[in-house]
Amino acid sequence: MLIRTKNLFTLFKLIGVLVGLYSVCRLLFYIFNYTYFSDLHYLELLKLFFFSIRFDLSVIILTNSLFIFLYLWPFSIRETAGYRSILKWLFVIVNSVAMFANCVDLAYFQFTLKRTNSSVFNFFTGQIGHDFFQLLPIFLKDYWYVLIIFSFLVVSLYYIYQKIEPDRFLSWRIPDYFYQIWYFIISTGIFIVLYRGGFQLKPISIANASEYTSVKNIPLVISPPFSIMKTWKVQAIEPAKECKLREEELKK
Repeated sequence: MLIRTKNLFTLFKLIGVLVGLYSVCRLLFYIFNYTYFSDLHYLELLKLFFFSIRFDLSVIILTNSLFIFLYLWPFSIRETAGYRSILKWLFVIVNSVAMFANCVDLAYFQFTLKRTNSSVFNFFTGQIGHDFFQLLPIFLKDYWYVLIIFSFLVVSLYYIYQKIEPDRFLSWRIPDYFYQIWYFIISTGIFIVLYRGGFQLKPISIANASEYTSVKNIPLVISPPFSIMKTWKVQAIEPAKECKLREEELKK
């Protein structure tokens, strides 16, 4: 039974590691922007770090959904060396992107006083994009330490995965397929709940962070990956048609 459940236990360990790394990024974010949160009592800070796990788990499950699906795929092909190598690099690459988003806010937050969201992608298009790529070398020069922190996090991802990933058991018996299919179904339900942030009717959003703290401190509860995820499909508010017509009449 231990062998049959080891893959699932390993996956939960990996998710736990990601929660820990998100917490490390949040602590660094607090340190780098201490003056903005200086009036926050340390007990309140600990409370926010605890409740932030709910939001971190949501975005971790979403960004790693393909990895989780392939990792728990209930067939023996997942035990082959090639398959395991694909899983390792998928885990490292996807979560490196998330770590990069977390690291950007260490320096970027002081200019916007809000977490990075999907609007950041506007910097890669048009004249804004041209200016962005011109300013990028200056940014890297002034905030070189952010690049070092990011590199450390990526190396940690790779090293920890290597340490946690167990020796593979290449031979499956018929009962193993039954158990793995059962674990696959049960764990899928668990991960859906974690992504939704609980059993409420709607998945958690940025607005839910206000349940735990004031608007000013919401950036400590959510992370850039969560903010980007929740603002991805948000459209800019367009003026009402009547307002546009009225504006045209005033111009005449």
